[in-house]
Amino acid sequence: MELTYTKKYLLLICFIIFGVNIAKGQTTLAKGDIAFTGFVGNGASAANDQFSFVLLKNIIIGTVINFTDNGWLRTSSTTGSFRSGEGTITWTSNAAYPAGTEIKMDVNIATPFTTTATYAYYAFGTPTINGSAGTATGSTAAATFSFSANGDAIIAYQGTAASPTFISAIQMNVYSVATGIAGVPGGDAVTTTTADWDGAFSNTNASGLPALTSVSANNFLTNGVDAIWIPGTIAAEVDNTRFNCSGPLTTIAQVKTLLFTVANWTTSDNIPAFTLPTSCNFLGLVLPIKLISFQAQNILTDVQLNWSATEQTDFSHFELERSFEGIDFRYLATIAALPGAGNIDYAYTDKAVLKTNEGTIYYRLKMVDIDGKITYSDIVKLSNGKPKDFEITNFPNPIIGNKINFALLTKTNQRALFSITDLYGRQLYIMQQNCNAGRNQISFPDNFSLASGVYFLNIQLDNEPKKSIKFVKN
Repeated sequence: MELTYTKKYLLLICFIIFGVNIAKGQTTLAKGDIAFTGFVGNGASAANDQFSFVLLKNIIIGTVINFTDNGWLRTSSTTGSFRSGEGTITWTSNAAYPAGTEIKMDVNIATPFTTTATYAYYAFGTPTINGSAGTATGSTAAATFSFSANGDAIIAYQGTAASPTFISAIQMNVYSVATGIAGVPGGDAVTTTTADWDGAFSNTNASGLPALTSVSANNFLTNGVDAIWIPGTIAAEVDNTRFNCSGPLTTIAQVKTLLFTVANWTTSDNIPAFTLPTSCNFLGLVLPIKLISFQAQNILTDVQLNWSATEQTDFSHFELERSFEGIDFRYLATIAALPGAGNIDYAYTDKAVLKTNEGTIYYRLKMVDIDGKITYSDIVKLSNGKPKDFEITNFPNPIIGNKINFALLTKTNQRALFSITDLYGRQLYIMQQNCNAGRNQISFPDNFSLASGVYFLNIQLDNEPKKSIKFVKN
């Protein structure tokens, strides 16, 4: 019996730990933590639909949001379920993004079905697109995420379709029992309202206002507060709509009030339609610095990190962070901003980290300006293979002129034998040098010359396998 209880307690502890790890894996969002900023269902390409949204809460890497155009069958103000038949896209963020970041989803509804996600920061109305915002998966040919020209809706949620936590929604459909579509006797079967949208009416265009309080007492959306209906006319529902950047947009409360007000949206059914993202400067988010590159490489047992930045106006410092699973990043070092204009290069060596048993190492840069505003770089990932016994760097290839110089890095004091051979294996030159642990500069004599052609540089250290590098002499 004691053994049985012990197993039960151990199992309980494992569940608790596992649960904590899952909680770390993404940011839990509540209603109003994102807001839609644009919807293009009738664009320049018939095969592409687009929508965009702005984050109103900081998120971490791995945050997941589901977007579906399956309508909500609202059976009451507290109950309902998703209608089936259309599609769902699941977006997973590939980095930590601050509130004020706008995400654009480009949905290729052709076969094969694909979705790409990009993110942008805005400075005084000028967008800076910064590449991939993560992965967007889901939807199939049988249940495709695709906007209807007769009205449609997008609902954002976390969790499962059976037990969703609603975050935001946008609706572009219009029904009216009294008026109906011109030429159709009896009008529509339901009237769209701000309180219920299309209620429990079920077709491929309809959606009720999401509510499912069995999941949470606060799990319902309210039109004009954390959801928005963009009404067109009965005969011509809105195909394309975009927030017009009405301001001020300097606080989350202001952004919510303005984004969920219909008067601040522009609509169009023209082709091509609006360009997304919107070019709005949400929350005054301005990058404190522009990062040009960020790289990591193995150097024996160390990791050498190099990055380059520009536009360092009012910039304070970098904080380098490291993780062994890509989720929980820990502080590693602070690197102050260097003076100067134009592109500025930075470097940091993470000593002996490759001696760990971790299979993969992740790094990111936290960039902090003098006002405390923060943004994060993309994450760089490095495989931790077996540390090399020696490494050759800065070897020019091809070689121009008669100088052959390079660096040799070794783990211990070693005697090194260097030779040069031609394509037929004939030895043309040989020399020996005692090398110390660390970096050694190797230089062949200035009077040593080679004819133009292809050769091999051979390096043999004590008790180490020979290494050969093929090079060209111009």
